[in-house]
Amino acid sequence: MSLHTGALRTAIFPRSTALTEALFIVGGIGFLALLAQISLPIPGSPVPVTGQTLGVLLIGTTYGARLGVMTFGGYLLAGMAGPQSLLNRQLRPTMESRESLEQPVAI
Repeated sequence: MSLHTGALRTAIFPRSTALTEALFIVGGIGFLALLAQISLPIPGSPVPVTGQTLGVLLIGTTYGARLGVMTFGGYLLAGMAGPQSLLNRQLRPTMESRESLEQPVAI
């Protein structure tokens, strides 16, 4: 009996090309950006819990280590570049504040 430790992605797409991996990365970045918009305030704490934690766990288990790190790196670079879709507009209206650059790095 052998234990296969591959990612869940390989069960559906056993052979990936550079194009499919790029599509997975772009989709993962969009998924993380979408889940980052969900925030649950914690009473007594100024920091809300966001859906990014769930997104990181789902992408990490689905994509595997290599593709997951590439996706998180792409999300980090997109957040540093400043697209407003990655930031919660109500909490961080501009990219000039230091807090807005710390959020993607904290992941």
